[in-house]
Amino acid sequence: MVFQLIAFDMDDTLVDTFSTSVPNCVAMVNAEYGVPIQVSDWTKPGGYRGKAGQSLLDCIEADYGVRIPLEPFMVMRKRYLNIQLAKGMPVAPGADVVVKALHAEGRKMCVCTNSVPERAEITLKNAITNTSVHLPDIFKQHVYSAIPEFAAKPAPDVYVHAAQQFGVEPRHALAVEDTPTGIMAAVAAGMGISGKIPFI
Repeated sequence: MVFQLIAFDMDDTLVDTFSTSVPNCVAMVNAEYGVPIQVSDWTKPGGYRGKAGQSLLDCIEADYGVRIPLEPFMVMRKRYLNIQLAKGMPVAPGADVVVKALHAEGRKMCVCTNSVPERAEITLKNAITNTSVHLPDIFKQHVYSAIPEFAAKPAPDVYVHAAQQFGVEPRHALAVEDTPTGIMAAVAAGMGISGKIPFI
């Protein structure tokens, strides 16, 4: 089956953000809130990987008993993370090669992420590739953020919205995801799933 639309998750699917953004978040929460979260909270079964915004804070509260207000957290997270993102992050292994090949074929592609729009823009703009690919030139305006317009993944909203923008039925679209949270969102939207790059 040739899918009419390929929707990529961003974090750790297109861009290797885990190795820098998660330690950055851990350092921030440790320093600013005194909550001893660890990188292992993201890697443990049923952990924080793929969570963002309120869903992340709900996990922290469940594990550590501390309620962190969303709005000041997001303001602080933006400040910490923008400093890190401006330094650039490498693309996920093989991602730039696959995206370049699909673009050359004229395939419809987009990004569906839980990251807020500004963070998504900075991440893609500063992604360090091994090819001539510049991700913003490939995806252009087709970068869709679940937050704040929609419910975050695992809700299917951002994938449903992306399919609508292209006039494609979800069953004719493929989502490329790396987390259970993202996979649940894509399945709920009715899309096909690929768990890794490269998939062609």
